[in-house]
Amino acid sequence: MSRRTLGGRTRSIYMHPLVSAELGDSFDLTKILSHGALPSVYLSKNPYAELIDYVGDYLQQEILAEAVTRGVDQYSRFLTQIAARTTQVLNIEKLAADAQVSPSTTRRYLEILQDTMIAEQLECWSGSRKHKAISSTKLVFFDVGVVNALLEIDSYNPLNPNAGWQLEQFIGQELLAYRDYSTHQVKVYFWRSVDRHEVDYVLNDRVAIEVKHTNQVTERDLKGLKAISDSHKWKRKIVISQDTEPRYIDDIEVLPVRVFLKMLWDNQF
Repeated sequence: MSRRTLGGRTRSIYMHPLVSAELGDSFDLTKILSHGALPSVYLSKNPYAELIDYVGDYLQQEILAEAVTRGVDQYSRFLTQIAARTTQVLNIEKLAADAQVSPSTTRRYLEILQDTMIAEQLECWSGSRKHKAISSTKLVFFDVGVVNALLEIDSYNPLNPNAGWQLEQFIGQELLAYRDYSTHQVKVYFWRSVDRHEVDYVLNDRVAIEVKHTNQVTERDLKGLKAISDSHKWKRKIVISQDTEPRYIDDIEVLPVRVFLKMLWDNQF
């Protein structure tokens, strides 16, 4: 979607699923982590069935549009494998082997995902002088419910191992929506160093964000944020969690999910 601005310039505006700021008091984190935030799904009485239909329509229509109909079965396998890698650093060769397609076909399929705005590859932030960054990208889908449907997960369970990536994926899609809707220039990265330190998301060069699916953040959850602090001065360092109240651990903020989202959409970062 585009709109023409004064001076003849055209600005592209990408429409995302519903975001927390739009939902207001109707925001239900468990509901979103189960079935995502596509409007028709979020408001449906049978959201999982809606998601399955959506994924089926995507497979039929987008593959036809991209002229890869001869590879429908291959692409279906690829979608399952790539969905299982959401919020992970991509290894093209391993992905290709698991999807049973060539690396070149894998790269083409990734381009289709990006072109149809189903998923985006984040670049690795490279501003640290002490820790060299990796050269790979990290994938984030546009909606956590779509990932669940591709993996045949019909609900969110906080005790299930899937809960960690579901929360990280949701925060990622909110950050990407904020980037695209914001009037400010916002860039979203992740960070992983060659010596295996990691931070889930980085906003510009100002805010480092870690997502932890726990209701009690401890020192052991802060290793990545402490490593990324070694050679760069951050405006804020944040752990998003299921904690009930905001607090600090040294100079690192621990923010409940709802508190972080409100601050994000209030432009406090």
